[in-house]
Amino acid sequence: MSSSAEKSDYQPMVDYLVRHISGLTSPSCAGEKAATVQVVTSVAEARELIYRADVMFFMTLGLVQDARRMKAANPNVKVIVLTGLLPEKEVVLVDKGWLCPEVVENLVTD
Repeated sequence: MSSSAEKSDYQPMVDYLVRHISGLTSPSCAGEKAATVQVVTSVAEARELIYRADVMFFMTLGLVQDARRMKAANPNVKVIVLTGLLPEKEVVLVDKGWLCPEVVENLVTD
């Protein structure tokens, strides 16, 4: 899997996402899990899940082209790329509900 950093650099974020997503409950079915989490370590493994997934997270901007190909293959899947750097010369889209002082500071100063 090509990336801009070592896999171990992302493990704390992966662990956080697994814990958090595994604990989410469905807003429409009380007590039912909102999602099942499966962690993969390669783009090839992710491709195998593309038609069974509702949401896919990519842990580095280095995988943005792969993420775009996944989205093109299945437009119904929500594809999220986590990055430490905002893309240069591109429009940055941010959900209004995410606004907080830390996000505003990062948007302005990065």
